[in-house]
Amino acid sequence: MNQSRSVFALLVSSLLLCLAIHSGFAAAREQVNSEWTKAPPTIDGKFNEGEWTNLQIVMRQPIFPIEAYAYFENDASNLYVLVDSVSDITDVKTLYTDDYDECLLVFNFDDPIHVQIVRKYGGEVSADFFAAMGFGPSPNSTRDHRICEFSIPLDYIHTGPGKSVDLSAPEKRGRSISYDAATGADNIWPKDLVLSNIETWGILVIAKAPQTRTTTAVVETPTQPATTTTQQVTTRVETRVETGTTEPTAAGTFPFETWAIAGVIVLAVIGTLGFYATSRNKKKA
Repeated sequence: MNQSRSVFALLVSSLLLCLAIHSGFAAAREQVNSEWTKAPPTIDGKFNEGEWTNLQIVMRQPIFPIEAYAYFENDASNLYVLVDSVSDITDVKTLYTDDYDECLLVFNFDDPIHVQIVRKYGGEVSADFFAAMGFGPSPNSTRDHRICEFSIPLDYIHTGPGKSVDLSAPEKRGRSISYDAATGADNIWPKDLVLSNIETWGILVIAKAPQTRTTTAVVETPTQPATTTTQQVTTRVETRVETGTTEPTAAGTFPFETWAIAGVIVLAVIGTLGFYATSRNKKKA
């Protein structure tokens, strides 16, 4: 009986350990990775061909009321963001309708900096940054819809290349990363955001400039064995980490934490069986 109780206690302890590990992984903050650009986009409220390739935030129904996609890139001075709200398809410019369509980004948890654009007030919304709102097609949808673009100085949001900054898009009097005034739909990001809890905010990583490395190659001339010449060869080294978009893992795939938890469970079961077998052998002896 005592042996059975010991085995049961070991199993319970193993399961609790697995749950604790899973909770630790689940609490990880969502990460957005900006991409370095040598050709900054034109901030005109249009999804111009070739300008935006680094999709980082995917917002789809029914988790988010508005289907939208957010792109991030930067150079040494500015952060560039495009929010493509493909299901915001109304463009009625009258009081309390699409005149108040908005896009809001909030940086820095400790000292929040609000960057937003409201349709009613036009393109240049602040002396500190530049933004534009448009209505047209994009690679995500050929139907005309709301598109917002930003150019934000990195020093304005207290960050720089190779650094990171807190990022969120809360609901604040109808403002969010995508707000459709005609329907009242709001996309709050991250989806479980609690503005007063930093663990629910996302993290935006600002890209560094690609490094260049100079190496020396010695080229020997076959007709003149004793003569050598030196050439400078420049190699481009990309310092980029691919993490994909912040979209839930697709069905049928298993992230690292799933394998880690499964491994712990297997080890716990093997240990339990070994313990039980050893106990039985001792009892027989």
